[in-house]
Amino acid sequence: MSELQALGIECVGLDVTSAASITALVDTLSSVQPYHGPLHIDALINNAGRSYLMPAADCDMAEVQATFDTNVFGAMRMVQAFLPLLISSGDGIIINIGSVSATVSFPFGSTYSASKAALLAYSDTLRVELKPVGVRVVTVLASAVKSKLSSHVWAAPEESVWKSCFDKFIATIAPRAAVATNTAQFFNQIADLITSRRTRRNPPAHFWAGKYATVILVLNWLTCGKFWHYPMSRDLGLDKIKV
Repeated sequence: MSELQALGIECVGLDVTSAASITALVDTLSSVQPYHGPLHIDALINNAGRSYLMPAADCDMAEVQATFDTNVFGAMRMVQAFLPLLISSGDGIIINIGSVSATVSFPFGSTYSASKAALLAYSDTLRVELKPVGVRVVTVLASAVKSKLSSHVWAAPEESVWKSCFDKFIATIAPRAAVATNTAQFFNQIADLITSRRTRRNPPAHFWAGKYATVILVLNWLTCGKFWHYPMSRDLGLDKIKV
């Protein structure tokens, strides 16, 4: 936030899981007097995200609901609240920050992948419905990007059949986070996407961004979505689990 404020950008707090917080932000923006013409916004970027890693059989449903409340319902609330201002723009665009996990699922990420898959499906429907009113919709399928999402350490229940495998998986997070795409570099890609002439004429439905995103896309297509199921099962010991 401080870096943005140093550039002269006004920052306002927001909780996408709170209807009251979103309404307060809309009211704040509505109080702004534009230099000319009616008040509008040109772009809405739904970037708020929450992660939850756990063996699917051991998931805490409260954590699952909280993840969907941020990753899916939060984006829905924001779209509904800001759609009138986007329509007023005459050239508005909604960027929903999704994840390659929506199409390339991984062990112990069932909740996160499901939430991003739901966001992807929502965005695909929204794109068709909003085209007649002049609002474009693009889903960004991001690979690993440096963020605070990977800072939380999850622990499987001691009695979990998958605990040893899950612990191995958690141990790989820090090394992978170290080589993730730089945050500034990632959002420069998003800025280029929004301002490009191609996006204005014919925006892509899905925009793959981040390190190895294109490689993941190709490998996922070539293997019908299973390209890392075997290696991850082998490396984590999932293929040796017995009940």
